[in-house]
Amino acid sequence: MKIILDPPLPDAFIIFEDVATGRLHCAKTDSEGKASLYLPVGTYNLKVFKEGYKPYSTTVTVDKNLVLPITLEEIEVGVTLEVSGADPKNPTWLPPEGWTYIFSMEKIENAHAFAFADKGVSGADTHQIVARNVMEEEGYVRVQPSGGLGRAISTVYATRVAVAFRIPYVDVEGLAGGEAFAVSVGSRNGSNAYYVFVTTDGSNIYLRDYFSGNSVSIPYSTDWIVSVFDFDAEKAYLYTPAGELLAEITLTAFPVSDTYYEMSIGYYYITVDVDWVAIKSTIPFA
Repeated sequence: MKIILDPPLPDAFIIFEDVATGRLHCAKTDSEGKASLYLPVGTYNLKVFKEGYKPYSTTVTVDKNLVLPITLEEIEVGVTLEVSGADPKNPTWLPPEGWTYIFSMEKIENAHAFAFADKGVSGADTHQIVARNVMEEEGYVRVQPSGGLGRAISTVYATRVAVAFRIPYVDVEGLAGGEAFAVSVGSRNGSNAYYVFVTTDGSNIYLRDYFSGNSVSIPYSTDWIVSVFDFDAEKAYLYTPAGELLAEITLTAFPVSDTYYEMSIGYYYITVDVDWVAIKSTIPFA
């Protein structure tokens, strides 16, 4: 089935949710605003996301090729959100510094919008990054074992990233003495590169700096954790949901000449729940 947005809307991410089954069908429009997608006859909740525009939603009936008369409302890209210290939808604490973007993961389409806000995304099939074993729970999304939620963006330097997450399940036997990556973030500013990971072996949760090999740990628990990666300050932190500091580590820079940002949540042998992701960047990209 061919789907055409009229007026044309290139590089838009579209989600059809089958009203009868709840199944999601996702596609991205090409340079002419067209996409091909197999959709069984039925009624669908349609959501459209595009960089620089407000999300659009409506209900459509599918029985043939679709021409969708959709006009999106432009938004002012790059406006900093000032947060008083709490996520309004969930109890986890968020540091009060200004953030460029806050993605609340209360719905699966928010996770898709996060991963597909992809100016300069690398990778042959970005859909697999977000769609692999990610499911919606009540107020957050769950990345199942061997799943993943992530993005990679060239020309953007993320000065600070924060993630509210928890690890409700660890397959210790499957890890066989190793560690699983819950959250990994890297950022390059044209001069320095930083990479930091949150991992677990089922006994502890580790905050690890890649280039120095240094790490700190806290006992493993299934509680929510707020991780903050401040690349300008060369620091990374773990907090409780109430904002109490659990651990911190100094980050070591590695010389580079490019600008790049990447992030991945989830890995084999563990389940990772995600409440929200907050990003402060030098260039608007979402």
